[in-house]
Amino acid sequence: MCSRKAVFVDTDHVPATESLVGDLVQNVTEAMLVQQFTEGLLRSGIRAEQIGVVTLYRQQIKLLSHLLSNQPDVEILTADRSQGRDKDCIIMSMVRSNDGGTVWGFPLVSLFVC
Repeated sequence: MCSRKAVFVDTDHVPATESLVGDLVQNVTEAMLVQQFTEGLLRSGIRAEQIGVVTLYRQQIKLLSHLLSNQPDVEILTADRSQGRDKDCIIMSMVRSNDGGTVWGFPLVSLFVC
């Protein structure tokens, strides 16, 4: 088990821009990174039921659920639904990443948290 309480992975230099599915936002590259990171945690001995993936966007939940369908014990939740869950590791998928560097007028931060 990692002795660190939080790990931040800066994805600023990864070409992982958001895209729209209808009017819903997703980030395919970031979802693939979450999948790889989750698989790495599982290989390191963390049990699937101790991993939670949190995102703010329903379309990202759908995409992540597809990519992690072979790990049904990894919970993929909205921020609201994740409250009260007791997990050893939380992976945040922030989704928003664009050339303007903004989210509804605010500066963009592209980070994973575990």
